[in-house]
Amino acid sequence: MVSKPKVVVDTNVFIDGLIAGKDSSQQIMDLFNNVKITLLFSQDTIGELAYVAKIISRKAIRDIDKRIEFLSLIMYIFYHSKSVNTIDQDNRLEVRCKDPRDDMFLDCAYYGKADYLISDDKKSGLHSVFIDGVTILTSDDFIKLYNE
Repeated sequence: MVSKPKVVVDTNVFIDGLIAGKDSSQQIMDLFNNVKITLLFSQDTIGELAYVAKIISRKAIRDIDKRIEFLSLIMYIFYHSKSVNTIDQDNRLEVRCKDPRDDMFLDCAYYGKADYLISDDKKSGLHSVFIDGVTILTSDDFIKLYNE
């Protein structure tokens, strides 16, 4: 594995790590916090994360100050990540997955020259797509590979 891999993380992995407490997702957040990986976000991927985080925080976090703290954490993560412009691209990525709403993660990985795309969504078809130079893994598989 490269010394500080560039990683695109699907929204489900963030939510599993920040709300649900899934171990491998939390470990990915720890790698980010310890500056061991570089997270990549596009306009669409940060938009989805902020949108989903707002909805989930309203349902899962009763205290408004805790909700705002949680949403501030999302912006902290974004601020300390690399931004990838996927809108103003001349050569469009032709590879697509089954769920068009998840194509934004493929675009971000491709245009950001990511080393890894991490998703725990097996239904979208992300795991059956090939993008040169990008390895698509589940959060569990990424942590196993990282720790080798």
